[in-house]
Amino acid sequence: MKYVCFLGLFLMCNAVQLRADTSNSKQVLFEDCFDQAEMNAHWLMRIPGENFAEWQLKEGVLHAKADAGKNGMLMLDQPAWSNYTVTVQFQFIKDQLRNLGLIFHGSPPKARHPIYFTGMIFSVRDNTAVLHAVDPVWRKLKTKDIKPLEDGKWYQLRVVVEDETMQCFIDDQLIIEEAYGKMSQGGVGLRLSNGAAARLENFKVVSAE
Repeated sequence: MKYVCFLGLFLMCNAVQLRADTSNSKQVLFEDCFDQAEMNAHWLMRIPGENFAEWQLKEGVLHAKADAGKNGMLMLDQPAWSNYTVTVQFQFIKDQLRNLGLIFHGSPPKARHPIYFTGMIFSVRDNTAVLHAVDPVWRKLKTKDIKPLEDGKWYQLRVVVEDETMQCFIDDQLIIEEAYGKMSQGGVGLRLSNGAAARLENFKVVSAE
C-alpha cells in the first residue's frame, strides 16, 4: 500500500514538473543550421555599404569572408523583435583576419534610417570584444580584453536582450553587460569587418518569454 502511494505521488510530481517545463518553454523565433543547399530566403544578402563579403554554404557550414579591407553584413528581413536571445557558433580560420560581429536590434537602410544601417553589434577580434551602437554614427559603448581565441576551435557568441539591458557572452562567459535604450527592437544578423573570415553554424533566436 505504501509503495502504491509513493508511486502515485512520484507520478503526480512528474506531471506537475512536465507542465511547468511546458509553460516555461521559450519560442524559437528563427533558426538556421546552415545545412541546406541554398541560403534561407529570409536573409538579406546585400546591405548597401555592407555588401563586400561572400557567404557560401558547404558541408553544413556557412563559410564567410569579407573582401580585403571591406565589410560584409547578413541580416534577417526586418523583424521587430524586442526581448530575445540570439546565438551563433563560429570558428576563426588559420592565417585569416579575425573580426566577427553578432548584430541585434538591427535595421537595414530605409527601415530606421533612410540611408544607413542602424543597430547594435557585439564583435570579437583577436583578444578584444567590443559592443557598438550604430545610430547611424558608430560608437563604442564598451571594450573588453578577452582570452585569445584559437583557430579552428568552435565558440559560441550569445547576446541576451531584455528591455534596455543587453548581456554579451562568449560560450558561457559573460563578457559585456550594458544598458542602452535608444534602439529597443529590431532584427539580427552577422557582420565581418576589414577582410575577416569565419565559419558559422547554428544561428538561433529565442524569445525571452
